[in-house]
Amino acid sequence: MNYPDLHKHPAVRAGLPTERVERLLNLEVAVRKTTGQSTLLSEAISHRFGMTSSDLECLDLVCVTGELTAGQLAEASGLSTGAITGVIDRLERSGYVRRERDPVDRRRVVVRMEALADEHLGPCYEEMQQGFFDLCKGYSDTELDLLEEFFRRCSRLGSEALVKFASDPAAHPPKHARGA
Repeated sequence: MNYPDLHKHPAVRAGLPTERVERLLNLEVAVRKTTGQSTLLSEAISHRFGMTSSDLECLDLVCVTGELTAGQLAEASGLSTGAITGVIDRLERSGYVRRERDPVDRRRVVVRMEALADEHLGPCYEEMQQGFFDLCKGYSDTELDLLEEFFRRCSRLGSEALVKFASDPAAHPPKHARGA
């Protein structure tokens, strides 16, 4: 990768060899491309189904966890509890999720995915999911464990950055930068 001013990069200044920094930057670019493509795919699919990408991503969070409370969904997504209420309301009206009282703690309400969500949205992901499984066939269990741990750690970093960004007023651009 051709990184401008590589010698100024903090990792180089911290004493890492330039070759190691280049390798790390190449990995960073590969991850950024993957997440960028994922974001664009999410935008395209959500648009097709008349929802926001936040709605779709929150639905996916419910899908991969099985159930979440509104508070857990807010924390996982970085959205405010008020925004999450709107997301859940829209997804519920669409028939994609349902709110249920927890049978153990009746004060607790959980959000669960409905079969309709998988029926409508599942076909959009089938080809990519099959390609993913085909790609993974070439990796050993040890390599898959390493990849899983790497992406879990990346996800934690992303969650932490999202929480920090959402709570930091200095991270929000001034009105003139937002096209106001």
